[in-house]
Amino acid sequence: IARRDNFNEPILDFLEKCYHEFSELTGRYYGLIQEFNTEGAETIFVSLGCAADNVDAACTYLRDHRDSKVGSIHINVIRPFPEAALINILRGKKNVIILERTDEGLAGDNPLGRDIRTALSKGQESARYGGSLPAITSEQTPRIFRGSYGLGSRDFRPEHIIGAYEYATGCIARKDGISAQDGETYFTLGIEHPYSVISKETPSLLPQGAIAVRFHSIGGWGMITTGKNLGEIIGKFGQIISER
Repeated sequence: IARRDNFNEPILDFLEKCYHEFSELTGRYYGLIQEFNTEGAETIFVSLGCAADNVDAACTYLRDHRDSKVGSIHINVIRPFPEAALINILRGKKNVIILERTDEGLAGDNPLGRDIRTALSKGQESARYGGSLPAITSEQTPRIFRGSYGLGSRDFRPEHIIGAYEYATGCIARKDGISAQDGETYFTLGIEHPYSVISKETPSLLPQGAIAVRFHSIGGWGMITTGKNLGEIIGKFGQIISER
Protein backbone atom coordinates (compact mmCIF):
# COMPACT_ATOMS: atom_id res chain seq x y z
CA ILE A 1 0.00 0.00 0.00
CA ALA A 2 2.95 2.34 0.56
CA ARG A 3 3.54 2.24 -3.20
CA ARG A 4 0.31 4.16 -3.89
CA ASP A 5 1.32 7.61 -2.66
CA ASN A 6 5.09 7.13 -2.89
CA PHE A 7 5.25 5.61 -6.38
CA ASN A 8 2.04 4.72 -8.23
CA GLU A 9 0.17 8.02 -8.10
CA PRO A 10 3.02 10.27 -9.35
CA ILE A 11 3.77 8.07 -12.40
CA LEU A 12 1.40 9.83 -14.82
CA ASP A 13 2.99 13.20 -14.03
CA PHE A 14 6.45 11.70 -14.65
CA LEU A 15 5.29 10.33 -17.98
CA GLU A 16 3.79 13.66 -19.04
CA LYS A 17 7.11 15.38 -18.33
CA CYS A 18 8.95 12.72 -20.32
CA TYR A 19 6.55 13.10 -23.27
CA HIS A 20 7.13 16.87 -23.32
CA GLU A 21 10.89 16.42 -23.07
CA PHE A 22 10.82 13.86 -25.88
CA SER A 23 8.73 16.28 -27.96
CA GLU A 24 11.27 19.06 -27.49
CA LEU A 25 14.06 16.74 -28.64
CA THR A 26 12.30 15.13 -31.61
CA GLY A 27 9.34 17.30 -32.56
CA ARG A 28 6.98 14.35 -31.95
CA TYR A 29 4.49 14.47 -29.08
CA TYR A 30 2.55 11.39 -28.05
CA GLY A 31 1.14 11.96 -24.58
CA LEU A 32 -0.88 9.62 -22.40
CA ILE A 33 -3.59 9.56 -25.08
CA GLN A 34 -3.22 10.58 -28.73
CA GLU A 35 -6.19 12.30 -30.34
CA PHE A 36 -7.16 12.19 -34.01
CA ASN A 37 -9.95 14.47 -35.27
CA THR A 38 -11.68 14.45 -31.88
CA GLU A 39 -12.66 18.12 -31.91
CA GLY A 40 -16.29 18.37 -32.97
CA ALA A 41 -16.64 14.59 -33.25
CA GLU A 42 -19.78 12.91 -31.92
CA THR A 43 -18.45 9.35 -32.15
CA ILE A 44 -14.99 8.39 -30.89
CA PHE A 45 -13.11 5.15 -31.57
CA VAL A 46 -10.75 3.88 -28.85
CA SER A 47 -7.96 1.49 -29.82
CA LEU A 48 -4.48 0.29 -28.92
CA GLY A 49 -1.25 -0.22 -30.84
CA CYS A 50 -1.10 -0.66 -34.61
CA ALA A 51 -4.90 -0.93 -34.91
CA ALA A 52 -5.03 2.82 -34.39
CA ASP A 53 -3.51 3.54 -37.82
CA ASN A 54 -6.29 1.55 -39.51
CA VAL A 55 -8.94 3.27 -37.40
CA ASP A 56 -7.55 6.74 -38.20
CA ALA A 57 -7.63 5.98 -41.93
CA ALA A 58 -11.24 4.79 -41.67
CA CYS A 59 -12.21 7.93 -39.73
CA THR A 60 -10.70 10.08 -42.46
CA TYR A 61 -12.66 8.12 -45.09
CA LEU A 62 -15.92 8.55 -43.16
CA ARG A 63 -15.34 12.28 -42.80
CA ASP A 64 -14.41 12.75 -46.45
CA HIS A 65 -17.13 10.58 -47.99
CA ARG A 66 -20.02 10.85 -45.52
CA ASP A 67 -19.25 14.04 -43.63
CA SER A 68 -19.38 11.93 -40.45
CA LYS A 69 -18.46 13.54 -37.15
CA VAL A 70 -16.06 10.81 -36.08
CA GLY A 71 -12.62 10.73 -34.49
CA SER A 72 -10.21 8.40 -32.77
CA ILE A 73 -8.03 8.16 -29.68
CA HIS A 74 -5.07 5.87 -29.03
CA ILE A 75 -4.38 4.84 -25.44
CA ASN A 76 -0.60 4.99 -25.02
CA VAL A 77 -0.47 4.26 -21.28
CA ILE A 78 -2.43 1.40 -19.71
CA ARG A 79 -1.00 1.48 -16.19
CA PRO A 80 -1.59 3.77 -14.46
CA PHE A 81 -4.74 4.23 -16.52
CA PRO A 82 -5.07 7.91 -17.60
CA GLU A 83 -8.58 8.39 -16.21
CA ALA A 84 -8.54 12.19 -16.04
CA ALA A 85 -7.32 12.61 -19.62
CA LEU A 86 -9.91 10.13 -20.87
CA ILE A 87 -12.79 11.84 -19.07
CA ASN A 88 -11.84 15.23 -20.52
CA ILE A 89 -11.69 13.82 -24.07
CA LEU A 90 -14.96 11.85 -23.93
CA ARG A 91 -17.03 14.45 -22.08
CA GLY A 92 -20.01 15.46 -24.22
CA LYS A 93 -19.46 12.86 -26.95
CA LYS A 94 -22.41 10.83 -28.17
CA ASN A 95 -20.83 7.40 -28.74
CA VAL A 96 -17.54 5.73 -27.89
CA ILE A 97 -16.55 2.56 -29.77
CA ILE A 98 -13.94 0.49 -27.91
CA LEU A 99 -12.14 -2.01 -30.13
CA GLU A 100 -10.09 -4.76 -28.46
CA ARG A 101 -8.26 -7.79 -29.78
CA THR A 102 -9.74 -10.10 -27.17
CA ASP A 103 -13.04 -11.45 -25.87
CA GLU A 104 -13.51 -12.12 -22.17
CA GLY A 105 -17.05 -13.43 -22.37
CA LEU A 106 -17.27 -14.38 -18.69
CA ALA A 107 -16.22 -10.91 -17.49
CA GLY A 108 -18.46 -7.89 -17.22
CA ASP A 109 -16.58 -6.37 -20.16
CA ASN A 110 -13.28 -6.66 -21.98
CA PRO A 111 -10.24 -5.15 -20.21
CA LEU A 112 -10.08 -1.73 -21.86
CA GLY A 113 -13.86 -1.43 -21.67
CA ARG A 114 -13.74 -2.08 -17.94
CA ASP A 115 -11.12 0.62 -17.40
CA ILE A 116 -13.08 3.16 -19.46
CA ARG A 117 -16.35 2.37 -17.67
CA THR A 118 -14.59 2.75 -14.32
CA ALA A 119 -13.09 6.11 -15.31
CA LEU A 120 -16.43 7.51 -16.48
CA SER A 121 -18.20 6.18 -13.39
CA LYS A 122 -15.63 7.84 -11.11
CA GLY A 123 -16.06 11.05 -13.08
CA GLN A 124 -19.80 10.89 -12.42
CA GLU A 125 -19.05 10.43 -8.73
CA SER A 126 -16.90 13.56 -8.87
CA ALA A 127 -19.81 15.45 -10.41
CA ARG A 128 -22.09 14.43 -7.52
CA TYR A 129 -19.79 14.30 -4.53
CA GLY A 130 -16.55 16.00 -5.56
CA GLY A 131 -13.18 14.34 -5.98
CA SER A 132 -9.78 14.55 -7.58
CA LEU A 133 -10.92 13.42 -11.04
CA PRO A 134 -12.63 15.75 -13.55
CA ALA A 135 -16.40 15.75 -13.27
CA ILE A 136 -18.70 14.37 -15.95
CA THR A 137 -22.48 14.27 -15.66
CA SER A 138 -24.67 11.44 -16.90
CA GLU A 139 -25.89 13.73 -19.69
CA GLN A 140 -22.28 14.29 -20.79
CA THR A 141 -21.40 10.58 -20.71
CA PRO A 142 -21.27 8.82 -24.10
CA ARG A 143 -22.90 5.51 -24.87
CA ILE A 144 -20.29 2.75 -24.83
CA PHE A 145 -20.04 0.23 -27.68
CA ARG A 146 -17.63 -2.72 -27.47
CA GLY A 147 -16.15 -4.67 -30.37
CA SER A 148 -13.76 -7.64 -30.59
CA TYR A 149 -11.51 -7.80 -33.65
CA GLY A 150 -8.55 -9.88 -34.83
CA LEU A 151 -9.66 -13.05 -33.05
CA GLY A 152 -7.77 -16.05 -34.40
CA SER A 153 -5.46 -13.59 -36.22
CA ARG A 154 -8.29 -12.55 -38.55
CA ASP A 155 -7.73 -9.49 -40.73
CA PHE A 156 -8.79 -6.06 -39.48
CA ARG A 157 -10.16 -4.39 -42.60
CA PRO A 158 -11.79 -1.04 -43.46
CA GLU A 159 -15.24 -2.61 -43.83
CA HIS A 160 -14.99 -3.83 -40.23
CA ILE A 161 -14.22 -0.39 -38.82
CA ILE A 162 -16.88 1.25 -40.98
CA GLY A 163 -19.31 -1.52 -39.95
CA ALA A 164 -18.60 -0.75 -36.28
CA TYR A 165 -19.41 2.91 -36.91
CA GLU A 166 -22.59 2.02 -38.80
CA TYR A 167 -23.71 -0.25 -35.97
CA ALA A 168 -23.07 2.35 -33.27
CA THR A 169 -24.94 5.01 -35.22
CA GLY A 170 -27.94 2.76 -35.86
CA CYS A 171 -27.42 2.19 -39.59
CA ILE A 172 -27.00 -1.60 -39.53
CA ALA A 173 -27.69 -4.57 -37.26
CA ARG A 174 -25.59 -7.55 -36.25
CA LYS A 175 -25.87 -10.77 -38.25
CA ASP A 176 -28.44 -12.06 -35.74
CA GLY A 177 -30.66 -9.05 -36.40
CA ILE A 178 -30.00 -7.35 -33.07
CA SER A 179 -29.19 -3.63 -33.31
CA ALA A 180 -28.16 -0.74 -31.09
CA GLN A 181 -31.82 0.26 -30.93
CA ASP A 182 -32.44 -3.03 -29.09
CA GLY A 183 -30.06 -1.91 -26.36
CA GLU A 184 -27.16 -4.16 -27.44
CA THR A 185 -23.70 -2.61 -27.58
CA TYR A 186 -21.41 -5.61 -28.18
CA PHE A 187 -20.33 -6.88 -31.61
CA THR A 188 -17.55 -8.83 -33.29
CA LEU A 189 -15.48 -7.99 -36.36
CA GLY A 190 -13.84 -10.21 -38.96
CA ILE A 191 -15.25 -13.58 -37.89
CA GLU A 192 -18.28 -15.63 -38.90
CA HIS A 193 -20.52 -15.18 -35.88
CA PRO A 194 -24.12 -14.17 -35.06
CA TYR A 195 -22.76 -11.05 -33.32
CA SER A 196 -20.67 -9.89 -36.28
CA VAL A 197 -21.11 -6.62 -38.13
CA ILE A 198 -19.63 -5.56 -41.45
CA SER A 199 -20.17 -2.69 -43.86
CA LYS A 200 -21.15 -3.15 -47.49
CA GLU A 201 -18.49 -0.57 -48.36
CA THR A 202 -15.05 -2.09 -48.93
CA PRO A 203 -12.72 0.82 -49.71
CA SER A 204 -8.96 0.55 -49.93
CA LEU A 205 -7.43 2.92 -47.40
CA LEU A 206 -3.83 2.38 -48.49
CA PRO A 207 -1.82 5.50 -49.32
CA GLN A 208 -1.64 6.46 -52.98
CA GLY A 209 0.67 4.08 -54.85
CA ALA A 210 1.04 1.68 -51.91
CA ILE A 211 0.64 -2.11 -52.07
CA ALA A 212 -0.30 -4.65 -49.42
CA VAL A 213 1.65 -7.88 -48.95
CA ARG A 214 0.44 -10.96 -47.06
CA PHE A 215 2.80 -13.58 -45.60
CA HIS A 216 1.56 -17.08 -44.75
CA SER A 217 3.53 -19.40 -42.52
CA ILE A 218 3.56 -22.58 -40.47
CA GLY A 219 3.87 -21.74 -36.78
CA GLY A 220 7.35 -22.14 -35.33
CA TRP A 221 9.15 -22.10 -38.68
CA GLY A 222 10.78 -18.71 -38.19
CA MET A 223 8.21 -16.70 -40.11
CA ILE A 224 8.51 -13.62 -37.89
CA THR A 225 12.13 -13.06 -38.87
CA THR A 226 11.46 -14.12 -42.46
CA GLY A 227 8.54 -11.70 -42.73
CA LYS A 228 10.63 -8.89 -41.24
CA ASN A 229 13.46 -9.53 -43.73
CA LEU A 230 11.08 -9.81 -46.69
CA GLY A 231 9.34 -6.60 -45.66
CA GLU A 232 12.67 -4.80 -45.51
CA ILE A 233 13.71 -6.15 -48.93
CA ILE A 234 10.38 -5.18 -50.52
CA GLY A 235 10.62 -1.69 -49.00
CA LYS A 236 14.15 -1.13 -50.30
CA PHE A 237 13.23 -2.54 -53.70
CA GLY A 238 10.31 -0.12 -53.93
CA GLN A 239 12.60 2.75 -53.04
CA ILE A 240 15.04 1.75 -55.79
CA ILE A 241 12.22 1.62 -58.36
CA SER A 242 10.88 5.02 -57.29
CA GLU A 243 14.34 6.59 -57.58
CA ARG A 244 14.69 5.28 -61.13
